[in-house]
Amino acid sequence: LPLYLGFFEFVHNVRKRGKALLQSLIEVLVT
Repeated sequence: LPLYLGFFEFVHNVRKRGKALLQSLIEVLVT
């Protein structure tokens, strides 16, 4: 169970970081 929770937290962090990266990429493309 702790391993699953750690994996879920890892996936959440990757998604959050990926979303921020995508947003910055869109800003670069727009400007």
